[in-house]
Amino acid sequence: MLRTHKTGRTGPAALIWLLVVTMTFVSAPVGAGVVPGVDVSVGPVAVFPAFAEDHHDYGVRCAAGVNALDVTVTAPGAGSITVDGAVVDSGTTVVRNVSAGDATVVAVDGVEYWHRCLPDDWPVYTIDRPAEPGPGYYLVMFGWFTAAAIDPSGTFVAVLDTYGVPVWYKRTRDRVIDQKLLSDGTIAWQETSSPRSYEMHELDGSITRVVRADGIDTDNHEYLELPNGNDLVMSYVPRPGVDLTALGLTANETALDGYLQEVDPDGNAVWEWRSQDHIAVEETIFSTTDLIHLNSAERTAAGDYLISGRSVGVYLIDGTTKAIKWKLGGSTTPESLTLVNDPLGGPTYQHDARMLPDGTVTIFDNRSFTMGEGARAVQYEIDTTAIPPTATLIWEKPRADLFASFFIGAARRQPDGNTVITWGGLQPLFEEVDILGDRLFALEMTGHFLYRAVKYPLSAFDIAELRANAGGTAESQAPTNVVGTPAYERVVVSWTAPTAQIPVVDYTVTAAPDGASCTTTGATTCTVSGLTNGVDYTFSVIATNTGGPSPASFDSAPVAPIDDVIDPAAAITVPADGAAYPAGTTVIADYACTDETNGSGLASCLGDVADGDPLDTLVQGTHDFTVTATDNDGNQTQTVHSYTIGPPETTRWYFNNSLTGGPADLVRDFGTSLDHDAAIGDWDGNGIDDLAVRRGNLFMLFDMATQATSTIGYGRAGDEVFVGDWDGDGIDTLAIRRGNNFHIRNSVTSGPADVTIAFGRAGDEVLVGDWDGDGIDTLAVRRGNVIFVRNSISTGVADTVFAFGRAADVLLRGDWDGDGIDTLAVRRGRFFHIRSSLTTGVADLVFAYGLIDDDVHAGDWNGDGVDTFVARRGVAV
Repeated sequence: MLRTHKTGRTGPAALIWLLVVTMTFVSAPVGAGVVPGVDVSVGPVAVFPAFAEDHHDYGVRCAAGVNALDVTVTAPGAGSITVDGAVVDSGTTVVRNVSAGDATVVAVDGVEYWHRCLPDDWPVYTIDRPAEPGPGYYLVMFGWFTAAAIDPSGTFVAVLDTYGVPVWYKRTRDRVIDQKLLSDGTIAWQETSSPRSYEMHELDGSITRVVRADGIDTDNHEYLELPNGNDLVMSYVPRPGVDLTALGLTANETALDGYLQEVDPDGNAVWEWRSQDHIAVEETIFSTTDLIHLNSAERTAAGDYLISGRSVGVYLIDGTTKAIKWKLGGSTTPESLTLVNDPLGGPTYQHDARMLPDGTVTIFDNRSFTMGEGARAVQYEIDTTAIPPTATLIWEKPRADLFASFFIGAARRQPDGNTVITWGGLQPLFEEVDILGDRLFALEMTGHFLYRAVKYPLSAFDIAELRANAGGTAESQAPTNVVGTPAYERVVVSWTAPTAQIPVVDYTVTAAPDGASCTTTGATTCTVSGLTNGVDYTFSVIATNTGGPSPASFDSAPVAPIDDVIDPAAAITVPADGAAYPAGTTVIADYACTDETNGSGLASCLGDVADGDPLDTLVQGTHDFTVTATDNDGNQTQTVHSYTIGPPETTRWYFNNSLTGGPADLVRDFGTSLDHDAAIGDWDGNGIDDLAVRRGNLFMLFDMATQATSTIGYGRAGDEVFVGDWDGDGIDTLAIRRGNNFHIRNSVTSGPADVTIAFGRAGDEVLVGDWDGDGIDTLAVRRGNVIFVRNSISTGVADTVFAFGRAADVLLRGDWDGDGIDTLAVRRGRFFHIRSSLTTGVADLVFAYGLIDDDVHAGDWNGDGVDTFVARRGVAV
């Protein structure tokens, strides 16, 4: 279960904050669906899981050699039933002879049920599935480290579905580690045999390329593909003559340092980070010559590197300067983060540090060599703006048995909020838990260890490709089957990879006649350009590996590039054809152009406004929106959508008179969709805040008590406008900002400014409030998540500085507790996080109100001295 604490971001608010809900639309797997009442029985061997109408893949535990399977399909009322393509009647038993890797496919009215015959040395494991895990696939390896006397299983890399069924697998020639799916659809892993290197395999098992460190051995704990096309690898590099007496060893030891190395596609090192340049021997937390023991690395969105060193801690390394930005866990250094809310004092002997998109960090905390603490998966919020910088434990999943993990392990947060935990030598080998820490799926296998289980979404794989390529041994195949597909002034050439066991470095495709060519570094397709339409060409392929070039393949059949006679396409999503929009609403153009696959290519895609820009919705009436697509051969298409701009929508305000969720206490209609700026203030000094909207430089005022409206003019149409009681008379008036100058007027009338001051910078976000309770509103500005408060209407520096929330938060100010002092709240979606003091810290109150798209403001709507919220939204009346 989930362990919570008395302080920090835990409990219901933490769970809401942590839960990320993503909606991913994926195509249904081939043959998916449900046929009510169908039943498929396969015997006499063991099959898992038990048959269910809505599950389509099964593992069959076959014996060595040929297995005779009895397949019986019961499907009353089905229109068609086939077993491996042969038509059968409901209830008929069919004997199928299968060997390891063969699949028996039962199809009932087009819905397929795949039964894969597994090798006789396929590992035996048990699945616990108390609830429905998130959709996806687990990429695992079996046989990396196993007690052979207990379970002499083979070595495999496999893709398991959420029932534990291998929908794809390959036997490997040796034990492998650190399997992962790459962006090009290949799967990378490292075999433990020398020379150690990472191999990238297609689903058919062929090796497309190999990555090694330059000049040093390649460690097997981590490999990363980088955005610039290079690769990142790890190494442990021996360094003789090191004084390790501080660790209880001798003064002349051969120590192992940790290296990160970026290599380009030619295998040349272009960047390197060495632990001995940045981490002192004294940081190692136990007696060992393996001073850092790198076990994970991840490139952050900012281009830095997050690494885990089992012997030292977790570090964030500047990708440019290579300096350590901060450290988490291990011994204390000047870069160490202060641990908050963690009763165990931070991770120790940890693995698999990962930074999530929100900047939080997940870690598998082994707790090795501890007693009664137990391994756990943890998540920390990192705040480098705090003084001192902090790491706050916001989530953990500890082991109920309090067993520590001696080595390995991983913790991977999923987009749906679940976490896949590899328990580092403990059982289960891995499990998936929800945000509460409750188990959804677990795989247990006695006598085995698992380095990492990695889960990918359904969209990461094509189930048809997985099924078609399942079985066999991962190895390279012969360079055959060269095929050319004609296109405009080019031919797309594809082929099957070579048979040599030595990994391929690159391929060269050559056209005859003319000798035009193209080269790839692993991919088995290449486009030969610059050809003449209508001329027949043949193509041959040469594969080059570390042993040199292969013989040329057999020539392809003749193929001729083709003229482009097909117009490109222009599709408009927004505005929809025939759509109607109220005047003043924001409508963002959304359109795209495409050329046919083998065409000349798209030259331009032009609309009345640029894609992603807003339409002009001020002029009422019917309008046409035109997009023109032009290809490189001059073919052109225009698509036109008509849309109507109607009268503006009325703006409705939903008032809440308490800091709780629930329905609105009061509803008022005021303004229209043409009004894009709203202002809140007590315009008459009666203690109740009123409304205002701006049109150009005119402000339409609405009195909440009398529901009367009035109009004043102030400033220019493009000015930023702020509201406050600048002179303490109880009446709010207007101020405008130009640059960093504020022009303040002290009466609710048109006219020039009464006071002009400078504060902050032109790009600052401005807040207005009574920050010290003296009855006079003053200014504050925000930069990032740091607030600078000034307590007088004068030019000068801030009187108070503190951090609150995140830079991307929406900030609101108000007197939430009626003490006469304004403080801050942040809005994230529908949730409001309120803090009742102008200090750094967590929210004192969290609740939900309104809709995500509402325009929300704060004010005192009933004169009780407490500010609450109003949600503004357009409605058709």
